[in-house]
Amino acid sequence: MPPGLHALYALTDAATKAFNALETGSEAAGNEIETTAHEEVAEEFRLIATAHGYLDADPERLVSARDW
Repeated sequence: MPPGLHALYALTDAATKAFNALETGSEAAGNEIETTAHEEVAEEFRLIATAHGYLDADPERLVSARDW
């Protein structure tokens, strides 16, 4: 895990941007990622951060780069 919240947020921003790109590709193919799936991704980011000791991680900040 990254050495601090700032580094954690940089990591989750990059991962969230990858999900944004996946969403764009899915829409182009005539599909979409369900709202529930988006919520699950955000919750998993929070669970992983908490499990690794980042108890102060802001759940909204973990996925703030999202387009969904």
